[in-house]
Parts: sequence; structure tokens; C-alpha cells
Amino acid sequence: MTRLAAFRTLCVAPRLRVVGTSSYTRYASLVKTRLYTVDTNAKEGQGERELVYQAEVGEAAKYLKLMSVSSFAIAGVASPFIVIFRDNPALVEANVNLSVLGASLLASGLSTFLIHKFFSPFVTKIYLHKSHSTFANEESEHLITPFTKITLETLSLLGMPRYTTLQLRDLLPGDKNLETWIVKSGVNTGKGPKTFWLERRQHKEEVKKMIQVVKDWQSSQGTGGRSV
Repeated sequence: MTRLAAFRTLCVAPRLRVVGTSSYTRYASLVKTRLYTVDTNAKEGQGERELVYQAEVGEAAKYLKLMSVSSFAIAGVASPFIVIFRDNPALVEANVNLSVLGASLLASGLSTFLIHKFFSPFVTKIYLHKSHSTFANEESEHLITPFTKITLETLSLLGMPRYTTLQLRDLLPGDKNLETWIVKSGVNTGKGPKTFWLERRQHKEEVKKMIQVVKDWQSSQGTGGRSV
């Protein structure tokens, strides 16, 4: 019986090893396929947005905001040391006193605030979202409707990109010189701006269509609520 049991073990063991190897191979192949599929979908998703507008002074606005914030931060950090060592002969000779320090901080902070408020609604880039059906033919590729989704890139306080995604029907025509679009009341844009303005220059055909579609849609829908 002992020899028979040993013979059966030798016969069954290779099968177990083969089955285990086969299962591991199928599992590894499945994992590899899933990882490849996810990666492919991610690349395809990135191709669904097209850059249709880029402001010529976008980089200049970014660096201006960075410089204003940096100067204010440097002034804020240096202020305590100036107060502590205000009796230093070098500071006394330079006529640096608390009133001068306060005026400098106020001017730096006010300029930073004004630059941020001025450039907060400034659109640096516009991305046009395209659905899978949009690629059906060449004509539908440039079809702009009130339901067309776009992503507007603006700048945060530190000059970092900030994105707002919405449909053209969520916008109203601006009624001021520095207002191209106004977000309708009730449309959630998170912490993004409620107004947007574009450079007054020759836009691409897609941007011209967007501006016209917003005007036509607003005219057909009547007066809409302005976002505050």
C-alpha cells in the first residue's frame, strides 16, 4: 500500500503543478489585458479635448501674478525683522521706519489684490470637448451647439491653472468691456470665476462660433439670470 500511495502521488503531483501554472498564466494574462485597456482608455480620453484658444499674453499675466505675490510675501517676511532691528544704524540711515514699512506693505498687498481681481476672469486657454460621435465626419468635428462642452483655463492667485468646465448654454453674453461671458445664476462653477473675458483679437473659427452661439441661445431663451 505504501508503494501504491507513492506511485499515485508521483502521478498526481505533475498535474497539480501544471494546473497551478496554467491558472497563474491565465491570471497574469488577464491582469495584463486589464492594465493595457485602462491605459488605452486614458489616452483616448485625453484626445477628446482640443485646444482652440490660447491668449497671447497668458504667460505674461501668469508671471505678473507670481511677481506680485512674491514681492508681497517677501515684504511680509522681512517686516518682523525690520521692526526688531529698526534701531540698526543702516536702517536709520536709510530712513526706514514703521510708517514707511506699513505704507510699503499696504501698497504691495493692494497691488497684489488688484492684479488678482483684474486677471481672475481672464481666459488663458479654451479646450473644446468632443464626444465620440463628434469624430464621425469632418463637418461634425466643428459643430458648435448650446450643448457643446468647453473647459476654460484661468489663473489662481498664485498664477496656477484653474479649470472651469461647462456647456455654452450655461453662459450669457457679457455686458461690459472686460466681460465676454457671464455664468448663469444657478450654475455651479465651484471656486472658479463667474465672469470670463477673452482678448480682443482675431479668434479661431471655433471661438467665433462659441461667442455667436451664446448670443443666439440667450436671444432665443429670453433674459436669463446673471450669476453673482
